[in-house]
Amino acid sequence: IQSASQQMTNQSVFDRVPNCVGALICSPDGNVLQSQGQLNNREDLAKLVLGLLYRAEYLLQQSGNSGCFQSVTVHCDDGFHYVITCQNDKIYVVKKSNSS
Repeated sequence: IQSASQQMTNQSVFDRVPNCVGALICSPDGNVLQSQGQLNNREDLAKLVLGLLYRAEYLLQQSGNSGCFQSVTVHCDDGFHYVITCQNDKIYVVKKSNSS
């Protein structure tokens, strides 16, 4: 469990991301550690993201690529995209508006 100062640090980082409308941080098993904005309390999305990352890793291995990805971006038809990054045993998801 994060302290209030750690949560504020993560929240302020997301607040500085251009066009960010929501964010979540989850553990490698899909448990939501922190969320805000349009992704607040989206445990369902955390599970979907986890499945997407496992599938992406599998496809990379099947193609003979021994490296790992740094981030995954999913563009949606609804005018938003999701940027997913794995770092320090956490999965960071940011929902961004496509508008500039």
